[in-house]
Amino acid sequence: MFASARKQPALLSDHMPITASSDDFTVISWNIMYQMQFNEKHQFFNNGFGVYNETDIEYENRLKHIASRINKLAETNNNTDFICLQECPKTQEATELLINSMKAKNSLKAYNYIPYRGEYSNLHLVTFYNLNKYKFSIQKSKKFAEIEYVKLQEGFFDRVLPLVLEDKISKETVLIVNVHANFFKEIHNDLKAIYSYASQANIDNMIFIGDFNRDLVQQSDDRCKHDISGATNNDKLLFKSLNVRSTPEASFLTIYNKETGTTKPMVETRDGCISSEIMQVKKVPEINMQEPKMRLTLKTSIHLGSYPKEVLRVEEEYKKCTQKFN
Repeated sequence: MFASARKQPALLSDHMPITASSDDFTVISWNIMYQMQFNEKHQFFNNGFGVYNETDIEYENRLKHIASRINKLAETNNNTDFICLQECPKTQEATELLINSMKAKNSLKAYNYIPYRGEYSNLHLVTFYNLNKYKFSIQKSKKFAEIEYVKLQEGFFDRVLPLVLEDKISKETVLIVNVHANFFKEIHNDLKAIYSYASQANIDNMIFIGDFNRDLVQQSDDRCKHDISGATNNDKLLFKSLNVRSTPEASFLTIYNKETGTTKPMVETRDGCISSEIMQVKKVPEINMQEPKMRLTLKTSIHLGSYPKEVLRVEEEYKKCTQKFN
């Protein structure tokens, strides 16, 4: 159930930021949540806080808080390779506000960014990469984005940003795929299509990360019928070489009952990573909290303090729930 706003700090999104790390890579991923509203036509909230309408000024201030916290997270995870954001602003003005606020700090000045706006889904993704470490391969990235090379027909269609980068020192290539999958469709065949083409193209490393809109490692959610846990083996391997990792209770939604006019919170397991090498995936709840120094001058919605308390649980508290999670 929702906890009182007085008992816990206000958050900035209904998703926790996550980090995926190994000896070779550190990746930050965060669904930063669109401007909050209630969809009258289809009768649902686009946010987990149950907010009917987030004003423009509240949204702009929230974006500035988010930019500040991403910078803090980049500083904490020294030498971060990639930052993948989902549900980025839909307007050019708001996008520029977010990007400029992020790059105003020294921690992200050495990063370039590539945005993606879905032609059919109207989805908005942004991926940052470390210019000191990587060179962007335009031609190889273009091939992954062209339907004649990789035929996506399921939940990844028009909802992923695949980029190929080359390590400036080792010359190894990495395919980083920013994901915000379609909740209502399978993703298994789309994953296999990208994986197969990357293997044929001799890509050295693959990382799919983001909001998969389904549980990746166990069938724990009755709402989503399209998880891929059944396709993985006991070692959490997909296609015998891709490692599947997720973190539980990293997001939440508000379910609206139009018959009674009531709402009910639900904690989800949606965010994770599928990669060619084993990566440790963790949620970072504290980065989702509003920046204390900015709170008085940049006010956000008063409703951001009401959310299921489970999403703040740390790894030690949920490890005992299931052995499938790291």
